[in-house]
Amino acid sequence: MTPLILQLPTGLELASEGVQVRLPPLEVAAGAWLLLVPPAGADLPEPATDLARRLGTLGTPSRGTVEILGTAVAKLTYAELLRLRSHIGYVPSRGGLLANRSVADNVALPLSIHARLGAVAEAARVAELLAQFDLSDRAGKRPHQLDPVRYFRTLLARALALQPQWLVVEGCGDFDSDAQGSWPAIAAWCAAGQGAAATVLSHRHARFESWCAAHGGRLVEWQAQATHASGDSA
Repeated sequence: MTPLILQLPTGLELASEGVQVRLPPLEVAAGAWLLLVPPAGADLPEPATDLARRLGTLGTPSRGTVEILGTAVAKLTYAELLRLRSHIGYVPSRGGLLANRSVADNVALPLSIHARLGAVAEAARVAELLAQFDLSDRAGKRPHQLDPVRYFRTLLARALALQPQWLVVEGCGDFDSDAQGSWPAIAAWCAAGQGAAATVLSHRHARFESWCAAHGGRLVEWQAQATHASGDSA
């Protein structure tokens, strides 16, 4: 039986920047790829960020239960949550790399915290990831020296360093760079059953959505509704 990676038994709700966001009940099994998009015509960056963070255990929803790998996230102790996060890769749309560390050191960070590899094995894993995402010649660079494409690829390499079971990516990253960028590798990772992934978009991208659908992605439109504070003066 294919294991379930993400379950939202009653859906998920959250409030973000004056917008109420709702996801329907969902189950995502290993090998699946979920593409979460806003309503047609909407351009809502903050709700997309907040939604991605909830799916990556970096916050709790206003309503609804998030279960990852069979565990309700809200019930975990801090220590248990840290252990769960070693099975999760998260790629934010901006920021996220340590400014005072090189590209290689940023990619190595989760390995040094969670994997307890020897120095040789850790260096080999970092070299493998840098080569996979065309970063080998930038291993010694600092984040501010990277263009947006390489910055995204560094985040992705770091997110995959521990071979997670759940990958959350905010935005379409380097899709518009060359030959769909890193996305064939992400699609292949899902198709191989190594884990499941969710991509959260702040605005619609017809070509990206079409490509994802053709490569096994399941599109789900999240609902968004403006909230109005009570007691506003006329």
